[in-house]
Amino acid sequence: MTRYLPPKQHPPPPNATLKPKRQPNSWRPCKTGNIDRNSRKDGQDHSGQGDHCIGIRNALLLNAVSRSEQTHTCAVKCNFTNLPAAMYPRFILSLAAVMLLTAFSGNDPDSWSIDMAHSKIGFKVRHLGISNVRGDFGEYDATITMDGEDLSTVAATVTIQVASINTSNERRDNHLRSDDFFSAEAFPTMTFESTGVTNVDGSTFELVGNLTIRDVMKEIVLNAEYLGSASMGDSERAGFEARTTVNRTEYGLMWNRLTEAGGAIVGHDVEIILELELVKDA
Repeated sequence: MTRYLPPKQHPPPPNATLKPKRQPNSWRPCKTGNIDRNSRKDGQDHSGQGDHCIGIRNALLLNAVSRSEQTHTCAVKCNFTNLPAAMYPRFILSLAAVMLLTAFSGNDPDSWSIDMAHSKIGFKVRHLGISNVRGDFGEYDATITMDGEDLSTVAATVTIQVASINTSNERRDNHLRSDDFFSAEAFPTMTFESTGVTNVDGSTFELVGNLTIRDVMKEIVLNAEYLGSASMGDSERAGFEARTTVNRTEYGLMWNRLTEAGGAIVGHDVEIILELELVKDA
């Protein structure tokens, strides 16, 4: 049997220049704010090969730039002047997309204030079961935000000064401020703070939130309607109406008396009615 022997390896001549084996490229990010031309781990100076930075790491850009053009990566002070000409359209589109996404994601919702001269926070309650007593609160403040006209983004915080109650009868108003009802000295404010929006249908929606009276907090749902917007002078305005019904006894407003026929003088259910004209904050 003939035995196979590999060809004899001859040593290179003494004067021969050995071509070094090619080392795989290994990259490291340059220091923040600096362009590190000598970023390869092989210790050689690659500064003559260009200062290309890949500042936007999206797949389109990374796949299109040839490997020979990728000397290192960094996040700031990137030099794109040496990008291949064919890459400029793709690069510009990628950069524009990133800028648009950043701009839109940072938008804050519009803030609105109440025009007190054209707004009312009122209520009505049955008297003797046959008529309604109506009233309103003269002092209140609110912060309302909304992103454009997107009703799903409506948020509201309202604070009402209880002592400002007015039913056009001073004796009755003083009784309502007393401990039998609101106890205005001990609990000077009632508040509403929204927690979300549901069932948006055209211009109508439900604003869910917590109503607090006499330190008793309960969730309520305001059936609201957006009446549209208009301009007046230099101001932009928007209109809303909202209604809900609460049981006053659940908030500690317990006073009542019975008529001779056995009916309650003051009904338990109170309808709250909000009619608001808002002014967009500058």
